[in-house]
Amino acid sequence: MLESRIEKKIVKALREQGFESVKVGKTGWPDRFVIIGPGQHIWLEVKQPGGSLTPAQKRKIPWMKDLGEPIYVVESVEEALAIAERHWRLL
Repeated sequence: MLESRIEKKIVKALREQGFESVKVGKTGWPDRFVIIGPGQHIWLEVKQPGGSLTPAQKRKIPWMKDLGEPIYVVESVEEALAIAERHWRLL
């Protein structure tokens, strides 16, 4: 399945669970900024199964993680929802 289709399904599923996400669309940045709750967020980079990060993502994502940003590379709706719900429960 194409990354764009997976991402579309993830966005719909997140919204159905009460989470909102914003498409970033800037080279090297994760695909989605997901608002979990008051002052809480995660970043999701969507890949098709077996997909890999671009060279720009391989530079940007570790830098963001070093700053404490919660970033996850996901390949499915189920994986994205599990991560969002885990963070929500920590609130």
